[in-house]
Amino acid sequence: MTRSRLRPLAPAAGLLALCLAATGSAPGQSVDLKPYRIEAKEVYGDTRSKLIDMQNDKWFVTGPELKTNQKIFRDVAQASVYRLTYEQYYTSPDSGELKPRPNDSSVDYLINDLSPRILVPTAATKFSSQQKAYIEEFGAALDEAIVAVLTKGGVPPVVIRTNAGRMLAMVSRSGAPAHAKTILALLTNKFYKSGDKYLDTPPELLYWALKAAENLLAAYDALAYLTPTNPARHSISDNDLEALIKAIEPLVLTGPPVAHLAAEADPDKGFRTGAVQPEKKEQPVAAPGAGVLQPAAKGLTPEQTDLVRFFRRQAVRALARVRYDTVRDARPALTLTKVAVSDVTIVPPPSSAEVAEALTGLLGMNPTNALNVDEWEYVIAFGFDTLLKTRTGPDDKSIPWRVYAAKMTAAADALKERGRVNARLRQVLPSVTALVDTVKADVLAPLALPEDRKSETPPKTDKLYEWMAANVPKDPARSLYNDGPQYKYAPRTAQGR
Repeated sequence: MTRSRLRPLAPAAGLLALCLAATGSAPGQSVDLKPYRIEAKEVYGDTRSKLIDMQNDKWFVTGPELKTNQKIFRDVAQASVYRLTYEQYYTSPDSGELKPRPNDSSVDYLINDLSPRILVPTAATKFSSQQKAYIEEFGAALDEAIVAVLTKGGVPPVVIRTNAGRMLAMVSRSGAPAHAKTILALLTNKFYKSGDKYLDTPPELLYWALKAAENLLAAYDALAYLTPTNPARHSISDNDLEALIKAIEPLVLTGPPVAHLAAEADPDKGFRTGAVQPEKKEQPVAAPGAGVLQPAAKGLTPEQTDLVRFFRRQAVRALARVRYDTVRDARPALTLTKVAVSDVTIVPPPSSAEVAEALTGLLGMNPTNALNVDEWEYVIAFGFDTLLKTRTGPDDKSIPWRVYAAKMTAAADALKERGRVNARLRQVLPSVTALVDTVKADVLAPLALPEDRKSETPPKTDKLYEWMAANVPKDPARSLYNDGPQYKYAPRTAQGR
């Protein structure tokens, strides 16, 4: 039997803290990939040429040739995705010869080769109805192929799961509605099943499902520009949008169940100090199909805290791509508010990166009639105060401050622009403009300065506090929404409250 020596992948660094037992294999451990292989048919030039013509609006997707075109989409999708199951992309050369690995023998090549065929609708793109059909039909074929890879042989090895998750995250940039059901199933532990019992989504796949959700929620409807009254419309239906929001929110508010997966910082400390504890019975660990253990009630270790925040930040990033404060019964703005102000119910407290991501999401909201806009803008001000309180000083390298400052500056500028056309924003446009100008000048501009400057120009809060004192919301209930007093938040600090 041929066995593969798995090459190290390059997923997000935080995943390296996962307990090896939780993923089912250790680095270098032999894993037989043959049972999980799915053969991919070759796709020739004519097929790819017609795909490109449909992508560039030079060939009809719908109409009499729809069935033929759907076969093209399936053939290309399978040829691109099924190769993720091939051993050649994970094995090291057996010759012993030291030479660079060919570029086309890596998983990155597979992902990058498919990426140019993905249409990504943004606020500025203008696609035709046929290109929208291309997004939907090709997305359906790609989703079908990815699901096939993720379910071949039951639950495939971590190396295949991880790369299939990476592929799902990449193709979800198109906003194809077909991806919503798959992502939702992964986020809610309804994807894998044994008999009549659902299995918990493996942690590395949970992470990439959150990345896929982020990309899917960021996509605009390909024809949204034709609807001036709703130009921020998402590519997926309100049903799917609401379901994804409700699936992500618990991962933000109560934390993803990953704390138990963190590796010990110094597992041999007890032996060196002579404080070895009596042997304990082996405790169960999470594995595909074994259920996810909840973190212990006692305080988290620093390693556990970092791991929880790593996953939770990605959940916040995904939720922050929702462009409306209310979607049916879902209230994403309230969840982002609790992160931005470091609500006392969120444990461990949000990190600087989480607060910054939440603020970016709040700045990008299109207020609905249910939102108390004066409370919302006050929350944004409060959030910037919270962000500065998480920063330890000019030597704080916990996050790339310049990058986040640039992202929030762009979101703040976009907010001012929307204020000129959005009826709800126009009600508070003077105060929003004053807040944005203050934040940009006194908070974001100093954070965006080069790190090698000789002396720090520290962010200032004096004018921010003046704005907060002058714009305390008038609603005595201090609820984020005007249709009920229950939508409140409880900051860890009391500035302005």
